Amino acid sequence: MEKEKNSAEKVKHILEFTGWTGGHLGHLLGVSAKTIYSWLSGEVEPEVENAETINKLYYKFTDGFELARREYIEGAEKSLHRKNMYELDKNNKESKLFWRRKSARRRQKTEV
Repeated sequence: MEKEKNSAEKVKHILEFTGWTGGHLGHLLGVSAKTIYSWLSGEVEPEVENAETINKLYYKFTDGFELARREYIEGAEKSLHRKNMYELDKNNKESKLFWRRKSARRRQKTEV
């Protein structure tokens, strides 16, 4: 089982995942960028309210991302399967058409 990440690791993950700056995250949480960087360095731990918000953001971006990734992969696999089935069906029809035309040509040659 994976060890629970501390607040600094969670903040780092949020910033990396979102591309936000410390100032932007600080603005959302109602603290300064300096406070965010203090949390990142481990000098200070966030207050309970901010720690809860950080947890919510962290799990939203980790669990939500994983769920979205799985759904995307499943959707892509289904789409690929449909495309492959279409191609097989198309190739089968083209193959049948090819053989019909070839046999019709043979019949024409034998009739002549």
